[in-house]
Amino acid sequence: MSADLIFFQKSEWEHVTFSPAFSCSYALLGKYTLLVRGNGFTTEETERASLAFGKRIADEYIPSDGPFILIHDWRRYRDGTLQAHKLFMDFIVNNKQLKVVVFCNCSWSQELSIRLGRALGFLKTGIRICRTYQEAVKVASFYVETGSLPPDRLDPFAFLHTKTARYNKELLDYLESIDWKSGKQTGKVALHYRHPLLPVFDSITLIRSELEKTFRERDRAEAALREHQQNLEALIHERTAALKASEIKYRKLLELTPAALAVLTPHLSVSYVNAAFTTLFGYALDRFSSPASFTATLCPDPAMEAQFKFFLASHLPEDRDLTCTTGNGTIIYVQVSLNTISDSLLLSFTDITLRKKTESRLFELSLKDELTGIYNRRHFVSVLSQELQHYQRYGTPISLLLFDIDLFKIINDTWGHPAGDFILRELSSRIAGQIRDIDIFFRTGGEEFAVVMPGITLEQGEIAAERLRVIVADTPFLWESEEITVTISIGLAEAEQPNSDPKSFFRKADDRLYWAKKEGRNCVCSSR
Repeated sequence: MSADLIFFQKSEWEHVTFSPAFSCSYALLGKYTLLVRGNGFTTEETERASLAFGKRIADEYIPSDGPFILIHDWRRYRDGTLQAHKLFMDFIVNNKQLKVVVFCNCSWSQELSIRLGRALGFLKTGIRICRTYQEAVKVASFYVETGSLPPDRLDPFAFLHTKTARYNKELLDYLESIDWKSGKQTGKVALHYRHPLLPVFDSITLIRSELEKTFRERDRAEAALREHQQNLEALIHERTAALKASEIKYRKLLELTPAALAVLTPHLSVSYVNAAFTTLFGYALDRFSSPASFTATLCPDPAMEAQFKFFLASHLPEDRDLTCTTGNGTIIYVQVSLNTISDSLLLSFTDITLRKKTESRLFELSLKDELTGIYNRRHFVSVLSQELQHYQRYGTPISLLLFDIDLFKIINDTWGHPAGDFILRELSSRIAGQIRDIDIFFRTGGEEFAVVMPGITLEQGEIAAERLRVIVADTPFLWESEEITVTISIGLAEAEQPNSDPKSFFRKADDRLYWAKKEGRNCVCSSR
């Protein structure tokens, strides 16, 4: 016997392995062999507890890098019930690490059940039946050393020279000749036609025939299932590859598109920005670490951020013009297009800064006189109406000053239209430098002008008007080394209830301008 197969008992097992509450006792023989000695079956509960304890011993003390050999000594287990045998067989069948089971001190019926279990394919480990415990230890030692079982020279039924033993052996030989995985017979067993167990063989043959049909149907079903699985895997692979290719394609399209794009979750976390977005704003994806950082980073002030958030919360597919801040602090104007895709928001940003500046410039030009740079008649009508509404609401005084250049046609006829344009520009500049910041200066016609003076009474307006008249009359205009003396006639009116509508107010000042001219020009009229 190998020196490794030395019997030893763990001291911590003593209170359980030999207790009446357990049907088996355990000991280790060397490194890879576990000895199980049957003590008789008490109850199913104690049998299960005993086998569970044995499994814990095997899991803890038998190394996983070598063979697990089980010696089962049934010397004191002869009175065990069929339930005990079944539980032990389940313990053996379900152990994946077990390689060999060596049975010893078995009764004839126990040997028969073991051989029947092997014949029916329930016992998938190596099986050896020995007469004595010493012989079982030798078999285990041989397997540990060589990795194989020694030749079996013992016929378990040889000592029974009876017809019953021979009949049982023939039945076992017949059962062992059947491949129970396929239902086919792998060898031939000759039976005498008067064999007393012939009906049993016929029943087994019928069972085997039905098994063959079942196995053929199983094989066809498994083949069809494998084919279906292969087709399904191929289809999944194909769809996955197509989806991946489509994702790469559309991601590349998003990267190459000239529009600045950003994808947001419903909670306004940024999941994607393309290269155009980074180019426009100067921010990469990692700049937006929190949901609130996206709107806070892009918007220059809280009011614009609130407007942007309201727009995003609407989830409506529409466009909105916003003012945004870039990474270098520049203020730009963008048009944001919002679209909902599944549970995400797709934002497209278009830089409209140039358009906004152009629109602002065009609007400014639409309100100003091209020659003089001051406001034109169109804006005069709008401003006069707004100022009168303010007067009607709050009662603050407002005066309107109208004037035109005296004998302007003579200037054009004498010195030419370029000189007339020069006079118009210079006079506008001179007047603009003499009025208050809140006064609004307009060119309402060819040589006609107006000044809206909020907060000015008629008396205060007379002083301002006289000052403007003197500034123009006392300082000649120098045109191509020639001095041109220019004078203006001024009509002045203050808004009064109830005649404070724009037309009547303008007509009142215009009438006084008429009287100023009639009285000899170069004067101020405020009382007609």
